[in-house]
Amino acid sequence: MIRIHFIVLYFALIHFNSSAHDLLVAKSCPVTFNQSPVGILVFSFPWFHNSGSDAAYIAKDNATGIGIEIHFFSNNQGQIKGKNIAKCQKYRMVQIRKTNAKLSKKHNEIEIDVPNQSTEPFYDNHLLEFGYGTHKSPIDSQDKPWKAQVMRASTVAIYDTPFVSDSYGHEGKDIKVKF
Repeated sequence: MIRIHFIVLYFALIHFNSSAHDLLVAKSCPVTFNQSPVGILVFSFPWFHNSGSDAAYIAKDNATGIGIEIHFFSNNQGQIKGKNIAKCQKYRMVQIRKTNAKLSKKHNEIEIDVPNQSTEPFYDNHLLEFGYGTHKSPIDSQDKPWKAQVMRASTVAIYDTPFVSDSYGHEGKDIKVKF
């Protein structure tokens, strides 16, 4: 009887873990300072959405945007409380955008990707989606492939889901946006 309950509990845990929205890693890259590793950057598999809704890891015909999670994990030499050879007090991210889309006169082809009202160039401000340490993913899951907030853990993370419509294009040219 005990064994049967254990097996049922075991399969329930497997089901729970496999149905949770784990970070799906597409690529990771080392981060170095003075030729010493201080951590890694991890990029999730991208997901696709239609103007901020209907997100999925497989693009649908109506997809107008793409989303990704970027996580930095510091190692022992990069830990703020560890050896910290880089002497960092806090890790932050800056995102640069380059596009051939039609832009207003206030914008440039290449610029830091934060709202105009931001006082700093960093992505970790209240207007954007980010996290530190063990954190929940952004509250707005409409443009994410998960239905509610999920737990994540990294030194710092950003969640970005840009999109662009046809009206920003130039006749006969594909719209290109790089981050």
